[in-house]
Amino acid sequence: MTNNTPATIVTPWTLAQAHDLHVVPDPVGTTFTFMHPSVAPYVATWNGANVTGIAIGVYTAAPWTTNYPETGAIHQGRLMALRDNNFWATQPGTRTNFTVGSGTASDSIIEEVDENIGISWCASLKDFVVGTRRSEHLATSAGAFIYAGDIGITKHSQVGGKNIQPQIMDDALVYIQGAGKKVMATQYDRDVQQWVPQELSYQAEHINEGVIKSFAWGPHPSYLAWFGKEDGEFNILTFNKAAQVAGWSRHTTQGDVKSLAVGEINGEAEVVMVVERPDASNNLFIEIQQDDYAMDCVTVQDHTGTPVTSISGVSQYDGTTISVLTDGAVHPDVAVSAGGFNLDYEAEVVVMGYSFPQQIKTLPRDDGGVAGSARAYSKRFKDIYVGLDNSQVPKINGVYPPDRTVAAPMGSPQTPVTGLVKVGNFGWTLDEPIDICLLYTS
Repeated sequence: MTNNTPATIVTPWTLAQAHDLHVVPDPVGTTFTFMHPSVAPYVATWNGANVTGIAIGVYTAAPWTTNYPETGAIHQGRLMALRDNNFWATQPGTRTNFTVGSGTASDSIIEEVDENIGISWCASLKDFVVGTRRSEHLATSAGAFIYAGDIGITKHSQVGGKNIQPQIMDDALVYIQGAGKKVMATQYDRDVQQWVPQELSYQAEHINEGVIKSFAWGPHPSYLAWFGKEDGEFNILTFNKAAQVAGWSRHTTQGDVKSLAVGEINGEAEVVMVVERPDASNNLFIEIQQDDYAMDCVTVQDHTGTPVTSISGVSQYDGTTISVLTDGAVHPDVAVSAGGFNLDYEAEVVVMGYSFPQQIKTLPRDDGGVAGSARAYSKRFKDIYVGLDNSQVPKINGVYPPDRTVAAPMGSPQTPVTGLVKVGNFGWTLDEPIDICLLYTS
């Protein structure tokens, strides 16, 4: 993209094939190899700002003709390429030379995984890990590096994986189980001297209903893993192994999430989604996740100095009803047609988009121990309070508690609350497109 103008790149894959693409980034960050079982590998080049080209990969002594590799990774300076039960690796220090030698450390590697049921994924960690439809394998050596004369491929677990690239989250390798309904993590256990798998989604099966079709990980700043599902929804896993945190949340939107990915800008994760919105044309939107507003597919029009009552130029919402904020206050929802709509009153800054319900269900109550509550001070449980941080007051049992104060003039939005708000029970929702940050209940 240059000057906010998207770059147009012709690719060899159909839309249906896109979900099965595996991408192998070079550690230097200037080339990316795209692998698909039905299309020869393609290599894209990147100059740090733009994609400068994409072309079919050129390889010396390529071990395939039409049975192209379907997944790969860079491991110990080699391009690893895998398909079915075939295991191919270039000569070390190259990404293109598969010339077979006499089995020395400088030769390429041609091996087979002892299970011909299809390879789903691979990853480079302490060892080279290979996931098939039915089990997981390790490629190891007696010495420091694997090579044609010193390599062993052994099975270490029998879970099986879906054809989705795994992610390295902290020191765990996280992948999707073959049916697409479980999230698995495998990591090296020094006590037993082997890789041990465990299910991360075990305690959240009610959230993880449906089949996962895309998966991305953004460690900074919030340690979030994103899982797109076949039903158009997506789940988020907050995962911080060092802090022993693994918490799930379920997210819906007006439309279907077709795919998602995570990039990095200035050291922070940038989540990008392809979403089919329910507008009149069922268009596909490329959207970047941001926390500025509690809405999806957001558009902001700034008319500072010249208040308006009519909005135009928003045909992306045609045929739908959207939520609106006017100068920070909640405006009644509006129906969009012919690329615009009218406001009930003048406003300068108008924010619009698809709202989504925010629902919270707490964990079991903390009754504390002999010394009282786990909070910083002890108390008797008489009333229930919610601690908010710079948030609007949520709806309790379908009714908003009194939240207007004399400091907030009529016609202006209520100042966000930081502190305790008394509630009646442990269930609440926020239906309007304003932020809520719940810190605790007590």
